[in-house]
Amino acid sequence: MWSAEAVRRDKRYALVSAYNSPFDRLPNAFVCDGKTDEEQLKYAFDQMKAVGGQIILTPGDYYLTADQWLMSYTTTDSGGVGMKCALRITGAGRGATVIHNNLTGSQAAIEIKVIDDEFQDFILENFTVQGNASSGPGIYLNHDAGAGSIEQVHLTNILSTLNGGEGFKVRGQAALIYLINCHGYDNDGDGFKAISRPLRTPRNIIIIGGRYGTNGSVGSVNDGINCGDGGFFQLYGVWATNNTRFGIKANQYMGIYGPVTEANTTAGIYVRDEIVLDYAGGLGNDTTPVLLAAVGDGYTNEDGLANIAAQRYRIDHSVGSATPDTARMDIAKKLHLQGNPLHGITRLVGNGTGSSGCVLQDLKNSTNTTVSGTIRTVEIAIGGTPYYVLVYPTSSA
Repeated sequence: MWSAEAVRRDKRYALVSAYNSPFDRLPNAFVCDGKTDEEQLKYAFDQMKAVGGQIILTPGDYYLTADQWLMSYTTTDSGGVGMKCALRITGAGRGATVIHNNLTGSQAAIEIKVIDDEFQDFILENFTVQGNASSGPGIYLNHDAGAGSIEQVHLTNILSTLNGGEGFKVRGQAALIYLINCHGYDNDGDGFKAISRPLRTPRNIIIIGGRYGTNGSVGSVNDGINCGDGGFFQLYGVWATNNTRFGIKANQYMGIYGPVTEANTTAGIYVRDEIVLDYAGGLGNDTTPVLLAAVGDGYTNEDGLANIAAQRYRIDHSVGSATPDTARMDIAKKLHLQGNPLHGITRLVGNGTGSSGCVLQDLKNSTNTTVSGTIRTVEIAIGGTPYYVLVYPTSSA
């Protein structure tokens, strides 16, 4: 626990007081006026960024009306050596400390902007960002130009809502970004979005818990969590519901563990190849629980099955030979593009290799007899080892 007196005497802290803070005016605090509070917020950051420490925001409301709260690092700031010390910005809790973005022109409320430099070891925690229909993202980690990167940034217990753009946005060379119990909902853009710039791609982003729902305005197509072109993301126990396109738009090389999706307009989860979908018992009444993307010469992963909630499920992309690839692509089209899924798929039986090592069973054709069409062989790679699955046609009843 911090106290006003301890903060006043310790140069490792900078205290910012809201105009309507419940505390009396605090000595040595950056006192906001409720009109252009970005000025005091910038002063606090400029004082602390070279030495490290903690910026504490008292309970109350902070209004950004003339400019965003920009935290910028360029080679002119630090000669390309990046942030010298770890920095932490702490509010009094979601709903207690509220940063209001009254800006227009798609400006973010809080932007960490890096140009040709390194930005690391940074924590934002315990406050709300509230935007407006003409504002940009709530929190924007922007590796804007040049070399360098944004790394080891922790966002904890933050609500980003009512923004004209995304709740949270990450751009360019960014890695080891953690969102822990954060919430991005009721935004006109995506709840969370990662985007690339040339040769700079977000990677290794970990999202733990939180709700990313009701994003996208009327007529728009937006997602709860949009992983963009990034890779190696990990999502644990996230809720992604009531979005105007996908609950989760996944990309390559990522794990999704224990998701909850429901009432998303297009699909609960949109997947590409090399996806781990684990403990997916929370997939709800989306029109399509999981939607498959076309990648390269074929289709990968599971899609649109009514009982996708099977636990410990993993299918990896495997190019394989021409025949299994052709068969996989054909079956995927039947499963996912023509709306005629195999009914009642329950499990893979057997783990041997070769053309008859595994059998894909169907409760409505459990005797494995041919109703019509041709038996197909599908190659699936599990943990890097190829397996071959016989798929038997099923009746439409």
